[in-house]
Amino acid sequence: MATEAQIRANRANALKSTGPRTAEGKRRSSQNNRRHGYRSSAPLPVPEDPAFSALHQALLDDLQPSGPEDQLLVQDVALAHYHLHRLQELEVAALAAIPDPVAALTTMGTFLRYRAPFEHRSRKALRRLAGSATRNETRPNPILNPNAGRAAETDTFEPNL
Repeated sequence: MATEAQIRANRANALKSTGPRTAEGKRRSSQNNRRHGYRSSAPLPVPEDPAFSALHQALLDDLQPSGPEDQLLVQDVALAHYHLHRLQELEVAALAAIPDPVAALTTMGTFLRYRAPFEHRSRKALRRLAGSATRNETRPNPILNPNAGRAAETDTFEPNL
């Protein structure tokens, strides 16, 4: 049982260490122990990485979204693929640092759980893009037919006899 002096000392010390008081301090401390953000309940921000910008632009050029909804779907695909690539880099680094095979399996399972939502998000956005009513039907759809709009090597088949 604590003595009266210990109780008073404990109460005095508790007044000194109450955590952050300002909004900036609370915001900063909320990020303590954050490594990658994949367990966070907050959505991941759009990266300002040039690699993401290049991927997003390549997808815009390839999928040719015709309206704002399609553009958002293309951004979803780009974000999902960007985060999948980032997770792959984190996984390789984590597995390289683990000599124990059993611990490595546990780590791989964790990364598989992180990857699944991004893979689902990408597939869902691509399906919605493929079936989008806002797509221009006169233009070839690269999602449904990857070879649409590309010139064939030969128009007719001529077997070599």
